[in-house]
Amino acid sequence: MERILEKYRHMLHIKIMPSDPKTVPFYERFGFVAGGNYTAMELNQMQ
Repeated sequence: MERILEKYRHMLHIKIMPSDPKTVPFYERFGFVAGGNYTAMELNQMQ
C-alpha cells in the first residue's frame, strides 16, 4: 500500500472501493475514511 500511495502522491483525492467490509480497518491505517453513504473510502491529500 505504501508503494501505491507513493506512486499517486500527486493526486489530490484517491478513492477505493473495498469489496469486503472486513478490509476497511486496513485502509483506515493508511488514512482512508468512509465517504458519505456509499462504500467507497477516500484519502484527501490536501489535508
